Amino acid sequence: MNAVQLKMALVALGITVPQAAEMSGVSQETISQIEAGRRAPDQASVDRLRRTLEAAGIEFFNEKGRVGVICRGGPVGEGGAAIAVEDLTSENDE
Repeated sequence: MNAVQLKMALVALGITVPQAAEMSGVSQETISQIEAGRRAPDQASVDRLRRTLEAAGIEFFNEKGRVGVICRGGPVGEGGAAIAVEDLTSENDE
């Protein structure tokens, strides 16, 4: 999970950094720093955050040079929706 995928997952699920922190037990400061790409966090925090987001319906992918997320739950809709980084626009990126 990279910084862009984290941002995408939070948007896809419609959750905020404080909500992600509460759900995962990872501090808001750590999540914000990961999201901004300013910090190389300890692997345990990344793993805990990733597991939490996956349990909420997010699948992370990195295939053929494309990275993104697939949302199998949350407000994105039934059946999931995938947004690759290069496909982000002002309409689908908050």
